[in-house]
Amino acid sequence: MAAALRLFCARGFAAVSTQDICDTAGVQKGSLYHFFKAKIDVAIAALERYGDSVANVFRAAAEGRDLPERKLLKIFEGAQAMGECHQAEAGVMYGCLHGNLSLELAAADERVRACLVGITRRWIMTLNPIMEELMAARVIPLGDPHTAGHTVLAYLHGVVLMAKAANEPALILRMGQQAIGLLGGRVGPSR
Repeated sequence: MAAALRLFCARGFAAVSTQDICDTAGVQKGSLYHFFKAKIDVAIAALERYGDSVANVFRAAAEGRDLPERKLLKIFEGAQAMGECHQAEAGVMYGCLHGNLSLELAAADERVRACLVGITRRWIMTLNPIMEELMAARVIPLGDPHTAGHTVLAYLHGVVLMAKAANEPALILRMGQQAIGLLGGRVGPSR
């Protein structure tokens, strides 16, 4: 699964063959097809694994002892670290597998779309505690934490896409520092 995840992140779905996955993983095609009916099933499994790893980054930030503003910045720091890792390995930033496969497959395959929606919901749920803390501390206006989390996630996707296009992971944190303002809160040095 790790081989498929790396390949889909680096090249997208269409540019990766099952033979590429098998060669990278060091397995025979029969082994792959023992566990997966088709390449799309491998992509869905890779996407789920990716979704879980990002949710863990969000959860770790939410469960930390930092101020809520700092917790929110840690979300963007995690995305930047991932981009820097890809850039160090391959010379380019891959971006977000969730965003990349959304663009490539969401309209073409209902199972992929359902997987993407499920991951989005999980990510928003892991962001909710941070949004609730920001609201309780009056850093951002009171409102619906779910909508605020969805807004942050949409902004993060856009920021990662821009950073990918520029091959500049540092852009993620620079733009992430504006997330509080996007939510209607005060922007400035962390307290």
